[in-house]
Amino acid sequence: MSMKGRAFSLTLLMLLVPLAGCTGNDPPPSQDSTPQTGPVDDAAIASLESQIASLESQIATLEEEIETITDFAYSQGQRIGELNLQIENKNSEISSLEGQISSLNAEIASLNASIGELDSMIASKDQQILALEEEVEDAQNNSSLQSAIDELQTTIVLRDLLLMQKNSTITQQNSTITQRDQMISSMTSEIYDLQQVIADRDALSAILNSTIATLEQTIAENDATITTIQGTVSDLQAQIASLEAEIIQMGQDLHPCGQGTTLHMGECVSNDLPWGRLPFPVGTNITTGQTFNGVFSHYGEGYYAVDMWDSDEYDGTPIVAFKAGVVLHVKEDGSINCIDSGISLSDCRHANYVVIDHGDSTYSRYHHLKYNSVNVSVGESVDQGHQIGLLGNTGYSSGPHLHFSVKDENWNSIPFFFEELANVSAGLAYVGMEAVSNNTNLSTSATSFSFSEYNCPEYAFAYRGVVITSTIPCRAFDMDTPYNLSGYIVTPGRKIVVHQYELDDPISGGSGSWDHFCIDSDSSTGEFSGSLWWNSSTYEAGMAHFMIQMADTDDSCHWEGWAESPMVFIIP
Repeated sequence: MSMKGRAFSLTLLMLLVPLAGCTGNDPPPSQDSTPQTGPVDDAAIASLESQIASLESQIATLEEEIETITDFAYSQGQRIGELNLQIENKNSEISSLEGQISSLNAEIASLNASIGELDSMIASKDQQILALEEEVEDAQNNSSLQSAIDELQTTIVLRDLLLMQKNSTITQQNSTITQRDQMISSMTSEIYDLQQVIADRDALSAILNSTIATLEQTIAENDATITTIQGTVSDLQAQIASLEAEIIQMGQDLHPCGQGTTLHMGECVSNDLPWGRLPFPVGTNITTGQTFNGVFSHYGEGYYAVDMWDSDEYDGTPIVAFKAGVVLHVKEDGSINCIDSGISLSDCRHANYVVIDHGDSTYSRYHHLKYNSVNVSVGESVDQGHQIGLLGNTGYSSGPHLHFSVKDENWNSIPFFFEELANVSAGLAYVGMEAVSNNTNLSTSATSFSFSEYNCPEYAFAYRGVVITSTIPCRAFDMDTPYNLSGYIVTPGRKIVVHQYELDDPISGGSGSWDHFCIDSDSSTGEFSGSLWWNSSTYEAGMAHFMIQMADTDDSCHWEGWAESPMVFIIP
């Protein structure tokens, strides 16, 4: 099973077990009487995964064996190729020697023919000399004797010249024969070497053929083994899938959740919950106080939040981004601790904090930052691990710490997970936790991010009698930018009332009051059209609220009250 699947099983098992409450004497939350079988199933899955790992190891060993034999066969094939090249070279040398020997034999035959001709010519001269010697003996006078002697001497000289030519030819023939014999000896040596190379080649070919036969047999056996193992692995994976399905079904039986949701602490929550890293520089030792459902202040809207601090430094530690995004809101001018100053939680607005929009309609919030310590500005893109401020003790805080939470598109707090805790507690921070951050501190330029494009759905104010058909932001408005506000109301002819509220910050300012204006609607269709904008002459950049509703009476701009309004941010 993949690590992702394994992490999912662990996360699901953790979510099925009720989480412990805060430390102290608080009574534990009630538990379901159904026996918890999760650990048993988890052990069974671990056993099956161990078997799969063992089988995969066997496959790897078999593949290594095949690779070793293949490498040996390849080296043998290379050696045979080298020997074949030697045989080819030897054959070429022998062919060259044979050609030279043939040429020398032809030359020797030619010399033999020349010697034969010279022998014939010498024999003829010897016969002439004998005849002339007889003429000299028979000569009657001095004149005929002298003529015979001259002719005899000339003939003897010619014969001697022929003898010299014959001897030279014989010498040349003997030299050629010697050269030929040397070439024959060299060729004989080359033939012997060739025979040895051929013998070596044939021996290696026999070994290679045997190796190939062994390899083919091994591959066939391994293929059969691998097929069997793969079948076993498939069976084990099917068993794991069955166990995981049982675990999911158990969770659904305990608390059924719809598609795309998971049971978490007794609630069905989205599977698309945010993961990030602990918001402290890499290597920081971190301790937690309150976590989700903390008794001191983590309830209601603050249910999903974690209080944490640097175990070593405690105060002034750098705080870094949980994940990458763009800065949506900043406050750093608070210097008051509300608990020390006797200011209640509901009236405390002195905490310094940063809100980061992660581009997926989730927003991380970092509270109680040190006075004037924020390192980022609204609209700035930051990478995961980018320093955004320093840990402090401003606002409703019992001591220096970071109050961290994540909001969704409807500005509700949602669960969040830390990568460093994935294999410890399924990613969830827990009371009294001690962990080490793996969040690299990157105070450098980040990839450019844009604010989440979360626009009001057409039914956003339908419960107040107004249907929106134009594009109106429900999270971030640009200052001094008119937005087309159009749609229709359920009672044609009545007015549309638009309410805008700027939060009253005790330091930064703000009116802390509502502004209202009305837009007429068509008496027949109920359609209306106007503009909604936040002008800098009236409003400050920062957090605000707005509401759109239908007037409660005809021909008036009177309205009914309401309990909560959408939270928005005015971007300068």
